[in-house]
Amino acid sequence: MTVKELLPKLKANKHTYYNISKNDIKSFQDKYKYLKKNCDKTINFIAEIEIEKWFSNKEKYFYNLDYLNKYKIMAIISKNIK
Repeated sequence: MTVKELLPKLKANKHTYYNISKNDIKSFQDKYKYLKKNCDKTINFIAEIEIEKWFSNKEKYFYNLDYLNKYKIMAIISKNIK
């Protein structure tokens, strides 16, 4: 799996930045830019399993949970890029 396949799922929407501090918004944008630069690289298989677990989290009733899920997935991807 490449980083490019996951980027559309991680893009910020109207719920991502809801009730988040400016520092958190900046760190989210920086991590997304880092992944965009490395979009042609692949991800480890074990990381793919953990990413799917985070994508399957369906508890979307908290607005900041969207931010937390996406940020955690981006952190996993950035640590496991080959």
